[in-house]
Amino acid sequence: ADPAGRAGRARGGARGGARGARGRRGAGAPAAMSPSAAPAGADVDVAGAVEQLHAALAQVAPRLAPNALQPADLVATLAGLYGVPARQLRELEGGSAGCHVCGAARAETAWSVEWRVDLGKRRMAPAACQLLCQRCGLARDLPRLVQRLSAPTAGGGGEDAAASDVLRHFLSVNRHDAADAHLLQDAVSVAHALLVIYNQLQLT
Repeated sequence: ADPAGRAGRARGGARGGARGARGRRGAGAPAAMSPSAAPAGADVDVAGAVEQLHAALAQVAPRLAPNALQPADLVATLAGLYGVPARQLRELEGGSAGCHVCGAARAETAWSVEWRVDLGKRRMAPAACQLLCQRCGLARDLPRLVQRLSAPTAGGGGEDAAASDVLRHFLSVNRHDAADAHLLQDAVSVAHALLVIYNQLQLT
């Protein structure tokens, strides 16, 4: 197996995912049209598109998938929603439980939230909160994941090693083998397609 080579292919897919708003999507992503891209008078089934994309994401990444709705500062967002100090939430990181996804020890804690989205009202609300290890946190954080996988390879190979590490972790947690390395590309592309739709809806 050649993790570095597969990570390189995953980086190429991440670049494609980052261009998803301009029409490119992964092999595993169903066609989806954002609301603003619809021709005049077209009846766009946004709910149907979102459902298809979630189903595609669950197929390629059943346990650990990029999160299309990931605020830049999730702890601050949750603190604002629940009216509690951010430091009070940070205190929860000190528990003895491992990563809520892979079970590994949490040397560094990353936060992740599953959001309940009401497409009709264009609103989102937290449905479940998870404390993750650093590697699961990176795989869940779509903007950081795309940035990491798309980083230039020059400069000592540090980014190559990090990309290979997140690829291996993604495959392991989702119980894929090395031949399924392309599924990380598919997951990034599908999650980005969801992000495009959610951005167009301007969820609050």
